[in-house]
Amino acid sequence: MMSAYSSITVIHERQKMDTTPDRMELRRRLAETIAWCRLHASIDNPQDCLRTPSLRPSNLRTEPNEWGYFEYDWGTLEKQRAVVSALAEKRAALLREANTYSAVIPPDLAGGRLLIASPEDSLWCGASRIESLDFIGDSDILPWDTWVMYLQVTRPLEHGRTHTLSCILCWIPPEFIELVKKGMEVDPVGCFSWATEYKSTNYNAPLLQQLKTAGLLR
Repeated sequence: MMSAYSSITVIHERQKMDTTPDRMELRRRLAETIAWCRLHASIDNPQDCLRTPSLRPSNLRTEPNEWGYFEYDWGTLEKQRAVVSALAEKRAALLREANTYSAVIPPDLAGGRLLIASPEDSLWCGASRIESLDFIGDSDILPWDTWVMYLQVTRPLEHGRTHTLSCILCWIPPEFIELVKKGMEVDPVGCFSWATEYKSTNYNAPLLQQLKTAGLLR
């Protein structure tokens, strides 16, 4: 089955480019994500409450595939970043229009948790979607309102090589944490990982180390 991303790259660590986002940008994006999701999250509507139509990602196809799923076209590294950045900018603009903008990260992440989602690992089996009551999508994509930032993480391979994964950092509101846990329990390939567990899952990203240092991993 085709990956949700166009390719998986295996490179030597010394050749890997620095893709660590700016720390201030990360904090701003996280604060905006929390502000938006706290306004719109509703446990009574897990499927749609954080899939705001006006924030619909530009790479989400408008027609379903032969299995009835709506696919994401991620393409190149630059496109992946651009899609998430455009969504974040639109979200920030809508917050300002509504006079609800905040660049301050609430204490304890407002009770929520940061999650790393790796769509390229998805089997498209729908198990996580069912167990999470449609909060997680068919292709193991979290609701786009929760997206904080695109990032790359690496896993070590033999002979000094690394396996680079394209991932999305998401903020999960407290009311949906248990549903996400249920979806993770039936995920057969490990598409999801709480950011707090990045070391135990062999992820290695300067961004995650920054989050830990800043006390933002929960």
